[in-house]
Amino acid sequence: MAARQQGLLNAAAAIDRIAQAHRAAAAAALRELGVSESTASLLWLLNDNTGCTMSRAAEQLSCDRSNITLLAIQLEKRGFVERAADPLDARRRNLRLTPDGQDAATRLRGAVATGSPLRHLKPDACAELLTLLQASLAPDEQPLPSSVPAGSL
Repeated sequence: MAARQQGLLNAAAAIDRIAQAHRAAAAAALRELGVSESTASLLWLLNDNTGCTMSRAAEQLSCDRSNITLLAIQLEKRGFVERAADPLDARRRNLRLTPDGQDAATRLRGAVATGSPLRHLKPDACAELLTLLQASLAPDEQPLPSSVPAGSL
């Protein structure tokens, strides 16, 4: 196997192990919050995107808009999200975290940060890692936000 391909496979395996560690770190918080990993992805996204439309959320989480509707309903039932008509276009629905939703997102993020294998990296190293990960994305994909949704943990 060529050295470049082996390096790529090693990097992919390391990224997968980090993602597994993030999911494990989030698991207890998800149980306490009573939400699934998929639902937590929307919770995480909305923490950084107040007033995000449902269409935009679907795009950011790479899923169908109907899935976002189901996730939003679940979060709404828990009192974490409210849906409202967009003031500029009443056909669109905006999603916003409630104070309870903000608290839930903070707890989830805290659990991931505490259990992340990346917690040992210095801030400069984390910034460099983020730059490298963004550079690895396909040109037609949007760069990773400074905080990535839970489904990408």
